[in-house]
Amino acid sequence: MSTGRLISIVDDDVWLRNSLANLIRSVGFRSQEFASAEAFLASGEARATACLILDVDDAARAHALEAGAVAFLLKPCRDQELFDAIETALKSVLDTRKKGANDVTTIMTKDGTQIYFKDWGTGQPVVFSHGWPLSADAWEDQMLFLGEHGYRVIAHDRRGHGRSSQPWTGNDLDTYADDLAALVSALDLRDAVHVGHSTGGGEVARYIARHGTQRVAKAVLIGAIPPLMLRTAANPGGLPIDVFDGIRASVLADRSQFFKDLSAPFYGANRPGSKVSQGLRDSFWLQGMQAGFKGVFDCIKAFSETDQTDDLKKLNVPTLFIHGDADQIVPIAASAHAAVKLAPQARLKVYPGAPHGLCSTHKDQINADLLEFLKS
Repeated sequence: MSTGRLISIVDDDVWLRNSLANLIRSVGFRSQEFASAEAFLASGEARATACLILDVDDAARAHALEAGAVAFLLKPCRDQELFDAIETALKSVLDTRKKGANDVTTIMTKDGTQIYFKDWGTGQPVVFSHGWPLSADAWEDQMLFLGEHGYRVIAHDRRGHGRSSQPWTGNDLDTYADDLAALVSALDLRDAVHVGHSTGGGEVARYIARHGTQRVAKAVLIGAIPPLMLRTAANPGGLPIDVFDGIRASVLADRSQFFKDLSAPFYGANRPGSKVSQGLRDSFWLQGMQAGFKGVFDCIKAFSETDQTDDLKKLNVPTLFIHGDADQIVPIAASAHAAVKLAPQARLKVYPGAPHGLCSTHKDQINADLLEFLKS
């Protein structure tokens, strides 16, 4: 297999570019993607490109595909293996596209990270961002419920978590938000409601702050980290750095046991009269152990030390905050009580006695409140 050949993809459709790139790389060739011919020419990669998949308008592309075209060659290519690989890649992408986006389970971000996602149902899109150290699986109670009530529900595994790639870099809220934007763009989601829990709530706030509300209808932040978890001179109600240093130390020492222990305060299993099952706690441990070590470690700094005060001020869509007043992970006083005063169109619903993992322990109430907010 010739691995040195460069294939350049020029198309304004990010979904098509990412899908082609994934397939081309899977058969051993290098790939670069460009949104326009101008960007391709400006990059200086024309001389190095062995094959060019060129952007044409929809009508021209359709006629070319009907005629059997599989690629537009920039210069003569005598490498039959290369041409066969491109033909296979293009045909696979076109077959997948005919089936619809719901049959695709990953996208590739601009730095090559693969983001896994679930995409169920039809209707107005509801996009879920999970907490640390979990995955999209944490949202299945909500996804099944809303999917059965006529909504399209999408949840992704954050980079470094679940079934997504485990890159060394990019484990920060800016990149998390950009990955979410890439998913929204790839699936062409519009009028979407974004729901984030814990760190995922911070991801939603940073996504809206960085990428605007053109595609956003509403937001829901549940047990969310904004505005800032860390105690500072400007945030005296936050938690001391010793708390987060302790989490880091526990993760480094024995993260498997730490996740088993953390599941108790996460779901309130350490409270008198708790009915939290061992199965639920085991699910927390399993999802946590699916995450990459580097992503888990870096995310501690991301969720604890990122000041999102300005992000909240940019939440200029209807926003619902939900928080348990018995949350032992993200205490309500420095989070939801402060955040609701900063977001322009926000209201707060407090769940008496609810823990941090209330999307599981109070799933029926969460589901009902989400449905009511979606319909409002």
